[in-house]
Amino acid sequence: MSRFLPLCLLLLLVGCRTYGGYGTEQETWQQMQTATEQFATDLTQAKAELARLQAVADTSAALQPMAARYERTVALHQERLNHHQTWVEELKGSDNYRALNRTYGAIITEQRLTTKQYQRTLQNVQAVVRGASPVPSDDDISESTYADAPVHYRRVENQGVLTLTEALSQ
Repeated sequence: MSRFLPLCLLLLLVGCRTYGGYGTEQETWQQMQTATEQFATDLTQAKAELARLQAVADTSAALQPMAARYERTVALHQERLNHHQTWVEELKGSDNYRALNRTYGAIITEQRLTTKQYQRTLQNVQAVVRGASPVPSDDDISESTYADAPVHYRRVENQGVLTLTEALSQ
Protein backbone atom coordinates (compact mmCIF):
# COMPACT_ATOMS: atom_id res chain seq x y z
CA MET A 1 0.00 0.00 0.00
CA SER A 2 2.80 2.40 0.85
CA ARG A 3 4.29 2.16 -2.65
CA PHE A 4 0.99 3.37 -4.16
CA LEU A 5 0.75 6.35 -1.81
CA PRO A 6 3.08 8.60 -3.86
CA LEU A 7 1.11 7.77 -7.01
CA CYS A 8 -2.20 8.58 -5.30
CA LEU A 9 -0.83 11.86 -3.97
CA LEU A 10 0.48 12.75 -7.42
CA LEU A 11 -2.94 12.12 -8.96
CA LEU A 12 -4.62 14.27 -6.33
CA LEU A 13 -2.20 17.12 -6.89
CA VAL A 14 -2.24 16.95 -10.69
CA GLY A 15 -5.89 16.13 -11.14
CA CYS A 16 -7.48 13.15 -12.80
CA ARG A 17 -8.23 14.60 -16.16
CA THR A 18 -7.57 11.68 -18.43
CA TYR A 19 -9.91 12.58 -21.28
CA GLY A 20 -9.41 15.09 -24.09
CA GLY A 21 -7.07 17.94 -23.58
CA TYR A 22 -6.98 21.61 -22.89
CA GLY A 23 -6.58 23.73 -25.96
CA THR A 24 -8.99 21.70 -28.09
CA GLU A 25 -12.01 23.91 -27.42
CA GLN A 26 -11.91 25.68 -30.79
CA GLU A 27 -11.56 22.37 -32.63
CA THR A 28 -14.51 20.91 -30.73
CA TRP A 29 -16.64 23.94 -31.54
CA GLN A 30 -15.72 23.62 -35.23
CA GLN A 31 -16.76 19.97 -35.16
CA MET A 32 -20.08 21.01 -33.59
CA GLN A 33 -20.57 23.59 -36.31
CA THR A 34 -19.69 21.13 -39.10
CA ALA A 35 -22.04 18.48 -37.68
CA THR A 36 -24.84 21.04 -37.45
CA GLU A 37 -24.27 22.23 -41.02
CA GLN A 38 -24.39 18.62 -42.25
CA PHE A 39 -27.59 18.07 -40.25
CA ALA A 40 -29.11 21.09 -42.02
CA THR A 41 -28.13 19.61 -45.40
CA ASP A 42 -29.69 16.31 -44.36
CA LEU A 43 -32.91 18.15 -43.46
CA THR A 44 -33.11 19.66 -46.95
CA GLN A 45 -32.74 16.20 -48.45
CA ALA A 46 -35.30 14.74 -46.03
CA LYS A 47 -37.84 17.40 -47.01
CA ALA A 48 -37.37 16.53 -50.69
CA GLU A 49 -37.79 12.83 -49.90
CA LEU A 50 -40.90 13.62 -47.85
CA ALA A 51 -42.51 15.32 -50.85
CA ARG A 52 -41.71 12.30 -53.00
CA LEU A 53 -43.00 9.85 -50.39
CA GLN A 54 -46.23 11.84 -49.96
CA ALA A 55 -46.77 11.76 -53.72
CA VAL A 56 -46.37 7.98 -53.75
CA ALA A 57 -48.53 7.63 -50.61
CA ASP A 58 -51.37 9.48 -52.37
CA THR A 59 -51.65 6.48 -54.70
CA SER A 60 -51.15 3.82 -52.00
CA ALA A 61 -53.17 3.82 -48.79
CA ALA A 62 -50.71 1.38 -47.21
CA LEU A 63 -47.91 3.98 -47.43
CA GLN A 64 -49.89 6.84 -45.88
CA PRO A 65 -48.98 5.94 -42.25
CA MET A 66 -45.31 5.80 -43.24
CA ALA A 67 -45.57 9.18 -44.95
CA ALA A 68 -47.14 10.63 -41.81
CA ARG A 69 -44.41 9.11 -39.68
CA TYR A 70 -41.71 10.45 -42.02
CA GLU A 71 -43.35 13.88 -41.80
CA ARG A 72 -43.22 13.76 -37.97
CA THR A 73 -39.56 12.77 -38.16
CA VAL A 74 -38.84 15.72 -40.49
CA ALA A 75 -40.58 18.06 -38.00
CA LEU A 76 -38.49 16.58 -35.17
CA HIS A 77 -35.37 16.96 -37.33
CA GLN A 78 -36.18 20.67 -37.80
CA GLU A 79 -36.73 21.13 -34.06
CA ARG A 80 -33.46 19.40 -33.21
CA LEU A 81 -31.60 21.42 -35.84
CA ASN A 82 -32.90 24.64 -34.28
CA HIS A 83 -31.62 23.51 -30.85
CA HIS A 84 -28.24 22.52 -32.30
CA GLN A 85 -27.83 25.88 -34.02
CA THR A 86 -28.69 27.65 -30.75
CA TRP A 87 -26.14 25.56 -28.84
CA VAL A 88 -23.44 26.26 -31.43
CA GLU A 89 -24.09 30.00 -31.22
CA GLU A 90 -24.16 29.98 -27.40
CA LEU A 91 -20.83 28.16 -27.18
CA LYS A 92 -19.04 30.16 -29.86
CA GLY A 93 -15.72 31.29 -28.44
CA SER A 94 -16.26 29.34 -25.21
CA ASP A 95 -13.28 27.94 -23.35
CA ASN A 96 -15.39 25.58 -21.24
CA TYR A 97 -14.03 22.22 -22.35
CA ARG A 98 -16.63 20.11 -20.56
CA ALA A 99 -19.62 22.12 -21.80
CA LEU A 100 -18.34 21.93 -25.37
CA ASN A 101 -17.75 18.17 -25.23
CA ARG A 102 -21.04 17.39 -23.53
CA THR A 103 -22.96 19.51 -25.99
CA TYR A 104 -21.11 18.01 -28.95
CA GLY A 105 -21.94 14.54 -27.63
CA ALA A 106 -25.62 15.49 -27.29
CA ILE A 107 -25.68 16.87 -30.83
CA ILE A 108 -24.12 13.74 -32.31
CA THR A 109 -26.43 11.47 -30.31
CA GLU A 110 -29.55 13.32 -31.40
CA GLN A 111 -28.39 13.24 -35.00
CA ARG A 112 -27.83 9.49 -34.86
CA LEU A 113 -31.23 8.96 -33.31
CA THR A 114 -32.88 11.04 -36.04
CA THR A 115 -31.06 9.05 -38.74
CA LYS A 116 -32.23 5.81 -37.15
CA GLN A 117 -35.82 7.07 -37.14
CA TYR A 118 -35.60 7.84 -40.86
CA GLN A 119 -34.09 4.42 -41.53
CA ARG A 120 -36.82 2.64 -39.57
CA THR A 121 -39.50 4.42 -41.56
CA LEU A 122 -37.78 3.63 -44.87
CA GLN A 123 -37.48 -0.03 -43.87
CA ASN A 124 -41.24 -0.05 -43.29
CA VAL A 125 -41.81 1.60 -46.68
CA GLN A 126 -39.66 -1.07 -48.28
CA ALA A 127 -41.56 -3.83 -46.47
CA VAL A 128 -44.93 -2.47 -47.68
CA VAL A 129 -43.68 -2.07 -51.26
CA ARG A 130 -42.45 -5.67 -51.24
CA GLY A 131 -45.79 -6.89 -49.92
CA ALA A 132 -44.69 -7.64 -46.36
CA SER A 133 -46.23 -6.08 -43.30
CA PRO A 134 -44.42 -3.17 -41.68
CA VAL A 135 -42.37 -3.77 -38.57
CA PRO A 136 -44.36 -2.88 -35.43
CA SER A 137 -42.80 0.03 -33.60
CA ASP A 138 -42.92 1.70 -30.23
CA ASP A 139 -43.65 4.88 -32.20
CA ASP A 140 -41.13 7.30 -33.58
CA ILE A 141 -39.73 9.23 -30.70
CA SER A 142 -38.00 7.83 -27.67
CA GLU A 143 -38.72 9.33 -24.28
CA SER A 144 -35.15 10.55 -23.95
CA THR A 145 -33.58 12.62 -26.68
CA TYR A 146 -30.18 11.41 -25.48
CA ALA A 147 -30.90 7.69 -25.80
CA ASP A 148 -29.05 6.44 -28.85
CA ALA A 149 -30.69 3.02 -28.63
CA PRO A 150 -34.09 3.11 -26.87
CA VAL A 151 -35.04 0.07 -24.82
CA HIS A 152 -37.37 -1.52 -27.40
CA TYR A 153 -35.39 -0.46 -30.45
CA ARG A 154 -35.05 -3.21 -33.06
CA ARG A 155 -31.45 -3.31 -34.23
CA VAL A 156 -30.72 -4.15 -37.83
CA GLU A 157 -27.40 -5.90 -38.27
CA ASN A 158 -25.09 -5.31 -41.23
CA GLN A 159 -27.39 -3.13 -43.29
CA GLY A 160 -26.23 0.04 -44.97
CA VAL A 161 -28.15 3.27 -45.21
CA LEU A 162 -31.44 2.78 -47.01
CA THR A 163 -32.54 5.50 -49.44
CA LEU A 164 -36.09 6.31 -50.44
CA THR A 165 -35.39 5.18 -54.00
CA GLU A 166 -34.25 1.79 -52.75
CA ALA A 167 -37.22 1.53 -50.40
CA LEU A 168 -39.70 2.22 -53.21
CA SER A 169 -38.09 -0.18 -55.66
CA GLN A 170 -39.09 -3.82 -55.63
